[in-house]
Amino acid sequence: MDQAGNLGRESKGRAEIASHLFKKCNANYIITLGCDYRNDSNKKISDQMKKFIILKHQIKAELIISESRARDTVGDAVYTMLAIKELNLEVTTIYIVTSDYHQERALEIFKFILGKRYIILSPLTFKTNPLLKRLAKKYYHEKRSMEAFIDTFAEVKQGDSNIIYSTLISKHPYYNGQLFSEIVNDSMHST
Repeated sequence: MDQAGNLGRESKGRAEIASHLFKKCNANYIITLGCDYRNDSNKKISDQMKKFIILKHQIKAELIISESRARDTVGDAVYTMLAIKELNLEVTTIYIVTSDYHQERALEIFKFILGKRYIILSPLTFKTNPLLKRLAKKYYHEKRSMEAFIDTFAEVKQGDSNIIYSTLISKHPYYNGQLFSEIVNDSMHST
């Protein structure tokens, strides 16, 4: 997303896939995720994704939940769990829309955080160019991030929402105040 809130190619691609799945699977809601991660803008990516979906796919605003507390994939899963709980949504199946290089880690994290009470699927992903040199960096980042996730939540039981949330805000550096500036800087260089 740029300073004006225009979505990048990857974000638009994910929004397109989410809209397609919403319609094809007759889903009840779309949850868009992401904070105001840019130093030079206060626009939240979750809000910009919601606007894009409403304008491009004519999906009613009340069917799209913008969740802006999430700062990374772990937060995406935790705040999806909390949104479902806080809004008292009746949900049985959750479709995760992400990019191909990120699919495996996203699925593992969502399945751990949300537990066995939901069917969690990721049938479609945004396809990136596998020949891009920077993609290797993304795959390396995915591996490192998964290792950090496993380490952070090692003592936590799958699906235990109270302990998962308290672990997120006490141990995860993007939520306990240690590293938010790092995510801002990393995001400035990605889509």
